[in-house]
Amino acid sequence: MWTLAGIDALYLSLTRAERWGARPLQPHSVALLRTTEDDQREGMPPYIVTGLVLKDNDPNTGAFCIPILVRTMLAAIDEANAQHPGMIRTIGFLSLS
Repeated sequence: MWTLAGIDALYLSLTRAERWGARPLQPHSVALLRTTEDDQREGMPPYIVTGLVLKDNDPNTGAFCIPILVRTMLAAIDEANAQHPGMIRTIGFLSLS
């Protein structure tokens, strides 16, 4: 597997993050999950950010979803960093079809 040097957290969709315990979330929210030590030895970052479930009437477009994703992700990371300063400084995004 390739490594993600310098990345503290990686954003993955809920289905891609099931391995680390991702569960359905409330609409417009994200979860912060911890990877295992084995995953980290293989090159994964310590944290996975996952989520962004849409409401039934929400448009499924990048113009609508990306601002919500960024806002909710930054809020979750700010909260984590408030409890543990510097915990997450860099975030990677991975999109697999």
